[in-house]
Amino acid sequence: MMSDWIQGLIIAAAVSWSLLHLLRKYFPQQVGRFRAKCVAALRAPSQPRIVQGIGGWMQTHEKSDGDCESGCGGCSGCASNPQPKEQHPVTFHRRP
Repeated sequence: MMSDWIQGLIIAAAVSWSLLHLLRKYFPQQVGRFRAKCVAALRAPSQPRIVQGIGGWMQTHEKSDGDCESGCGGCSGCASNPQPKEQHPVTFHRRP
């Protein structure tokens, strides 16, 4: 009975971690906004000190819009910073 409960807990943790990773990878701006709202609610002066500490732990450093990790897909991915892609010719070789 107890092992079924533990197994379910482990599976739930794995699925939750996978979902969080997927959201952070494909929706970084939305996750950032949600996280900022959560931090603002946790850091409110009316909250207990321990809850404010958790909010401080969750708080991230501010990043500028031009930063590589701002959620735009990378430094060479946007039109404001086009960088030429290095091209390599394809060579076919016959087998002996």
